[in-house]
Amino acid sequence: MKNIKRFIILMLVFAVVSALLVSCGETENAVATYGENNYIYAEDSDFSDFYHLYTYYHKIESTGDKMSSAEYNTILRDAVKTTVEMRLLEDEISRRGYSVDMEKVEEAANSDKNVFEKAYPGGFSAFCEHWGVSADVFVTLNKFEALCEVAKENFFTTEEVTEAEAEVYYEKNEDDFVRKPHYEIKELYLQVMDGVEKESVFNDAKVYIGMVNTGRSWENVFNTAIIKYNLENGMNFSHYLSGTKIIEKDILKNVDSITLLKNTINEEFESQYGCSYDKLFPGGFDAYIEDNGIEVGSVTYKRCLEAHINYCSKMYQAELNYAIMEKWETGKCYEFPIYHSGFESYVIIYFSSSEDEEGKISFEEAKEDIIAIIDAERKEEAFNNFISEKIGEAKVKINRN
Repeated sequence: MKNIKRFIILMLVFAVVSALLVSCGETENAVATYGENNYIYAEDSDFSDFYHLYTYYHKIESTGDKMSSAEYNTILRDAVKTTVEMRLLEDEISRRGYSVDMEKVEEAANSDKNVFEKAYPGGFSAFCEHWGVSADVFVTLNKFEALCEVAKENFFTTEEVTEAEAEVYYEKNEDDFVRKPHYEIKELYLQVMDGVEKESVFNDAKVYIGMVNTGRSWENVFNTAIIKYNLENGMNFSHYLSGTKIIEKDILKNVDSITLLKNTINEEFESQYGCSYDKLFPGGFDAYIEDNGIEVGSVTYKRCLEAHINYCSKMYQAELNYAIMEKWETGKCYEFPIYHSGFESYVIIYFSSSEDEEGKISFEEAKEDIIAIIDAERKEEAFNNFISEKIGEAKVKINRN
């Protein structure tokens, strides 16, 4: 398996069995009640999907493998709360004559499903089976988000943001509007997939670099590469990690020797773990996990993954540092693709632009963005107050039998 099947999603397939989630149907067996005569049952598709999805999110973020009663209660509470919010919003939006764009909801849901189809071992259907969610789980999730957005946009008349208010915000947050001396680079990740030879991807990278360095625009070459290295073809890293990066000049140091940089990283790793990276992972990360019988998702697994990714990222950053400091030529690509072994990708580096002077973004340049920020904050606050009031009126009661 490639790291994409672990790192982005961190698929921890646990057998989560809850006595709560049983078929019922009688009012006394409801998971929760709200309003006058409204019930939530364990088999209700919206509640069930929220509950299992929150369980999944908890497991991938947890530092341990077991779930305490307090954690279970938190997941249950959040699932009930989200379910009630969704139902109340749907009723209120309908009553006011609004609706969500289900075509966009379906489009977003299909995009989410595609990520899991490519990234989760066994695909989206396996994810549904492992975690007890329905095939419509992402329709439910995206519909809930769409309902929230419809309410924010239509339920409240927030005060128009004045230029004076925007200027006050600008002055209070002046550090956010400073341009420091920096390099702007663009990264294009070409992921090496199962069944694809590294040499083949390396050769593609060299071709793309040559195209830019002989006159083709970066945008043209990037779009050409993405036709092949894209999310639909399972290149999740190519999709999610490619993009623009700003690197402030004061954090970079002159590089006398790339070898010395790498030696320093190796020494730090050995000091922390008691042996070198190569001795710890002699056959690579996958081989180490398999040879030592380490369960995917366990605490030990997570620690090994963290050590592996951190080391590989530092090695990549050392190569990037060297390329910028020693080989910078605006409008050109670094002549070699850099291999990031943590993400199993060759990365093409494009030297986009360099700024030597520190300067401040003027208020006029920032004004429209500031007004949008303040307006969004006001709508968010109005929505939160609204939904809190609705939840309060509903008098939600969770039955913990």
